[in-house]
Amino acid sequence: MKHVLRWGMAAALVVTALGAPSAEAQDHAGSCPDYHVMYDRFVHGLEGNDLGLAVQHRGAFSATLPGNSLGAFRASFEACQPAIETDVRTTRDGQLVLFHDTHVGLALEPTFDPERGTGPNPALSSLDYRDLERKPLLTKDRKPTSFEVPTLDQLLQTAENMHAPTLMHLDVKEPDQAVRIARTIADFESSHPDSHMSQRVVLKLPMSEYPTPGDWQAALDRAGVHRTIMVLPMMNPGVAAALDAFPGKGSVPRSQEALRAWTEAPSTLAPAVEVLIKDSSDVRSTKHVFSEFGDYQTPKSRDPGNAEPGSMAQMAFTVLASGKPLGNFVPLPDRMLWETRSFSGYTVPNIGGDHRPLNVTRAFYNADGRCCYALDDKRSTSKYAREAQDLRANIAWQADMGVRLFTVDDSDSVHTYLSENNILDRASVPSPRRAAAESRSWLYWQLQGMRIPNESRVTLKGWGGGASHTWQGQVCLFNWRDQPGWVAACWYDKESGYSPEMEISVVNDHFMRIKNVFDQQCLATHPGDWDLVYWQANCDDPRTLWSRTANDEYRDVDGRYLSFDWDDRYSWGVPWAYAHLTEQSTGSWSTWSFDV
Repeated sequence: MKHVLRWGMAAALVVTALGAPSAEAQDHAGSCPDYHVMYDRFVHGLEGNDLGLAVQHRGAFSATLPGNSLGAFRASFEACQPAIETDVRTTRDGQLVLFHDTHVGLALEPTFDPERGTGPNPALSSLDYRDLERKPLLTKDRKPTSFEVPTLDQLLQTAENMHAPTLMHLDVKEPDQAVRIARTIADFESSHPDSHMSQRVVLKLPMSEYPTPGDWQAALDRAGVHRTIMVLPMMNPGVAAALDAFPGKGSVPRSQEALRAWTEAPSTLAPAVEVLIKDSSDVRSTKHVFSEFGDYQTPKSRDPGNAEPGSMAQMAFTVLASGKPLGNFVPLPDRMLWETRSFSGYTVPNIGGDHRPLNVTRAFYNADGRCCYALDDKRSTSKYAREAQDLRANIAWQADMGVRLFTVDDSDSVHTYLSENNILDRASVPSPRRAAAESRSWLYWQLQGMRIPNESRVTLKGWGGGASHTWQGQVCLFNWRDQPGWVAACWYDKESGYSPEMEISVVNDHFMRIKNVFDQQCLATHPGDWDLVYWQANCDDPRTLWSRTANDEYRDVDGRYLSFDWDDRYSWGVPWAYAHLTEQSTGSWSTWSFDV
């Protein structure tokens, strides 16, 4: 398999958020396979071969289309995506809604601050659906849109109205609601006989809830659901542990029994099986491989005997041996996805792991909407997986492990990669498109042969971006070659010869460096000197490292806060003050925002 791809810059697909599809989308939709073809490819076309496709996580969201909105799903349908995935949760009054997080602050509350964890952020389960209807979904830059949290019924009706070719994978976040969701699909099909909705929707369920296909079918029979509702059965270490808490038949662990039962299920019931694999540490015989996504160890064989017994790797290879397609998730740092402001060069809070600040380019929002965590924070060694690394964002490694069903935000880049390596299911994706550069996707950059960005040019503004009439507006940090740093009105650079333009960058994933663009010197502190901070040429000096807090404060290597206050100094009638250090935060005087 080849691993070197290079693409030029690509324009984003533009789709209308509401109403009729754009002319471009209509032309493209004319070449879409219909859902009958998509169903046939999913159920029969991927079995027993190396062909694969991507499932678009949260729909085709963008800078203007919120994830898990009807606008994002319409855009996916118009773009001929073979499949989407969305989470199904229930409100307090029992409405089935499509919503990613456990709490609503990030998606619905403009005054919620995900980095500080302040502002309204109630649990979705604590709200009635009428509460959600009053709150428009937000864009990534926290602006209200015309979209509301959709219900499952609205998604099904939208797919039917648009004759959508796209299959819909429903990640059932409350497994006790799975039968009710299945009934909703069956009832829709009964009222819309020509929709064939049971062949267009797949329920993603942990095997611990329904250890065998018979258990699932029995649950449907008891509920009076007399249709085949497709399932994507899922196995991970937690699911395996839950299964193995009860004895299996004979000496075979119950997790192995469940896996075997689902791999032997008819493909019309379980077209694929998902197994959570994060690295090759449980593969016995590997070889070193380089790809545009980084180095990794690839299995010399995908035979189940080439993996540690009972491990996730062995379970994945067992799925492949059965002929069923193997599914896995591709996590992409989502703090910066479709970010319209500064998207690199700074750190964000880490509320998991060791709680050290985290490079924004590696940051994920937590399930409750708070910022942030890194993939390494979620690694956990167990008897089912060593998880020495998390390589899931390396789609070359995933492909080498046999994954053929990639659930991912950036489905376009996955299709690009699969196409260039001749393993894309072209019947499902006849016209793969390139991702939009403004998506800020790791996969996009890597497929371009580009490094992940790590710098941004900004102005550092005091008072968190606030302004003062006395100070003649907003104030910025200014450079002064080989001299102390100082603060004055941001517009002062127009006649001063100085500049407030800075370059911020992340060092060792946890610290920030502030460099003035005017003469490439870095902001540093001196031990024991509290009164001043300095610009110096040696940017490798550890004293040029700063830690950014959740409150937009900057602390030096001794833990002192960068601050300023009224100094009663003037230059040509403009007040200014030296930046200095304080032992404790001084509130807004220690708060610095940055603008691109």
